[in-house]
Amino acid sequence: MSFDKEERLNELYTEFNRTDEFYAQFRKQFNTVIIDVVLDYYPGFKQKDVLNDMIDQYASEILSATESVLYKDKNYPKYRKLEEIEYMDRFLNKEEVIANPDEFSETTHKIVKAFIVSQYQNIIHLSAQGFRLLERYMKMHLMAFISQFLSFVK
Repeated sequence: MSFDKEERLNELYTEFNRTDEFYAQFRKQFNTVIIDVVLDYYPGFKQKDVLNDMIDQYASEILSATESVLYKDKNYPKYRKLEEIEYMDRFLNKEEVIANPDEFSETTHKIVKAFIVSQYQNIIHLSAQGFRLLERYMKMHLMAFISQFLSFVK
């Protein structure tokens, strides 16, 4: 069996391009979905460039968290996932006292979860711990986005 270095490099290059294309499409579609929600609740928001930057950051965090959870669910033992869920619960409980969730944040959260499922079909194969962990990460990044966004609204 021979190892064709050039063929392997071409395969890697193709995979990187495919991943970059997926990420670009994800960010573009995510931006459209989130802008629609924001403008439904805050129709007078005029700082579109700031909003786009915030949404791009939010999209990157969601991408990273989703892929991280998919990896962890596949490769981590159950006890490690449970430990991380407990850590996230403690963090989120502290933050929710400060954040005070409202209809805007709840709607955004639901839409982001539906969007993630539409982009990552293998999410349906997550374990119970994987689903719980993904939910925690989505809430954490939602709180960061909402907090940042509301600092520009006030």
